[in-house]
Amino acid sequence: MKPTTFIVIVVLCVYDLLVTGDDASEIHSLKQFLDDTYKIKDLGALQYFLGLKFIYTPASLLISQRKYTVELCNDFNVSFLPQVASPLPCDIKLALDTSEPRSDPSQYCGHIRRLKFLLHTRQDNTFAVKKLEPI
Repeated sequence: MKPTTFIVIVVLCVYDLLVTGDDASEIHSLKQFLDDTYKIKDLGALQYFLGLKFIYTPASLLISQRKYTVELCNDFNVSFLPQVASPLPCDIKLALDTSEPRSDPSQYCGHIRRLKFLLHTRQDNTFAVKKLEPI
């Protein structure tokens, strides 16, 4: 008799834990073990994980970063600007800024990292984000 195989995937990021797989009983057993050992809280079906919203439809799974995008626009103080088809024209030539360098360039790099996270669902912004990324 051929042994039964199954897949159980565990994703851990700081305090967020995601458990999924193709065998409900094995998933349940793992959750029970984790609860007995670490006292976890089962939040049910996946809705939010790492800033991503998961929306189930009968035919597919949709992933949205709308909340993250709104927060990003508010943090960058650009939520009042009108929407555009493309955030940066493809033929743009950026000029070298000869003014004094920022005292803390890590803030700019942090902004770019946040924009790069948005590329998970908005690949149309890749050109603009890569153009603004420090060399």
